[in-house]
Amino acid sequence: FNSVNPIGTAEFANSSQFTTVFWLKITSTPSIYGERIILQGSHNVGWSDERAASFGIATWADGRLAVSWLDEDRVGQVIGLPAGTIAPNNWYQVFFKADGTNVSLGVNAQILGTVSATLATVEKPISLGGESDYYFDSGLVDELRCYERALTQEEIQQLYYTEAFTSEEKGFLAAVPSVLGHV
Repeated sequence: FNSVNPIGTAEFANSSQFTTVFWLKITSTPSIYGERIILQGSHNVGWSDERAASFGIATWADGRLAVSWLDEDRVGQVIGLPAGTIAPNNWYQVFFKADGTNVSLGVNAQILGTVSATLATVEKPISLGGESDYYFDSGLVDELRCYERALTQEEIQQLYYTEAFTSEEKGFLAAVPSVLGHV
């Protein structure tokens, strides 16, 4: 995915246990207001709206990375990583996982933020590349994977170090195949 045209899926049902993993490379400076890389549902409608996103992952001009989501009570939650987390022209493995008790955000197989919280179970489209006013148009995304379970840290490390993949993986839901490669 080269961030020129956002891609959306049909309705996609997540669960309280969910993982998304992808590779990210920033090639130009993101907006100071943030750019949504991937999200489920819509952030533009406000948290109280039934169309509100289950989750969204975004980056900013200063290299911050954050995930925001609705918990089971439809209360907005956020894990924000500091400025400089993502530097231009480098590939990073980014993952977001919910295990039914905790929600975590990590980079390069390392958990960098965890909150004791849940993820709302919704059926909404997943959008790669954001939505109006917050499109992700400053980089590349590769090897996007979504799972209907929380991957173990060992599984995330295996993906980071080997990128081994078969469609027979337990709980595997969807992938955008590699067309760009990464180093």
